Amino acid sequence: VKVVSALHARAALKLAKQISPALVVLDIAVNGDLSGLQLIKRLRRNPSTLATPIIVLTHKNSLPDRAAAMEHGGTDYLIKPFNPDFLRARIKALLKSGGL
Repeated sequence: VKVVSALHARAALKLAKQISPALVVLDIAVNGDLSGLQLIKRLRRNPSTLATPIIVLTHKNSLPDRAAAMEHGGTDYLIKPFNPDFLRARIKALLKSGGL
């Protein structure tokens, strides 16, 4: 599995358009002029990432924050701090199931 990363939202969006990732993991508090929710929304509008699973990492634990991430197109929502083994398990399960 090849892992790539981006330092801010616009770079992540550009990278996702170039490589059509099998899965995206993003922090909802992504750097740049796009919010994490806006990034998710744009990924969902792009044909090459429309069905790509998106795991949202965040420190926000409220039900409205969770709902907003899911309504914008997030596939899964993990609260920080999270267990890295659990994240790996979620990634494997999403890739195995085809994501959405």
